[in-house]
Amino acid sequence: MDGYGGRKLLCFAIQFPRQLSAAHRMKLTSDIQDKVMDIFGGIEKLINEHGSAAILKERLDLVADKYADLEQKLSDSTLKQKDIEIEKKNLELENLKLQERIRALEKKLSNHHPADRILSFICYNQDASEAEIADGVGVAIATVRHWLDFYKKQGKMLDENDQVTGEAIHYLSNKGLA
Repeated sequence: MDGYGGRKLLCFAIQFPRQLSAAHRMKLTSDIQDKVMDIFGGIEKLINEHGSAAILKERLDLVADKYADLEQKLSDSTLKQKDIEIEKKNLELENLKLQERIRALEKKLSNHHPADRILSFICYNQDASEAEIADGVGVAIATVRHWLDFYKKQGKMLDENDQVTGEAIHYLSNKGLA
């Protein structure tokens, strides 16, 4: 049913349906079926496209949700990283202060007699071996042994378990070593 002729045939068929020949009726029926199918095909296409759009919208919404979750995780990670960096800087500052204190104590300690340094080291490191004491104080092991024997025989600075006595702590405090 193309053009003007198709419309004329359709109008004629509507007004005089019995006067059409069988061939014209077949042609008209076929043309009408094609037009109806074209209309339904268009509707079907719209439904499919709408369904595809709905599915696409759902997928885009899912992607948007996942993206928002990732943005939140990134934000949380960035905050944690900043907190860790601040903590690191604080620890580095504390480390510098402790290193300075160690240097000051080492300088102060180096001005004292090895016997006092050994006693001070034992005061802060109760379970230290002779080798550890020698390394910590910077003297030979023989010097450490000599002073440990001296303190044990004296009985005032070390008790029977080689622990620093209260008198020794008082003595070190007066010298600024405890």
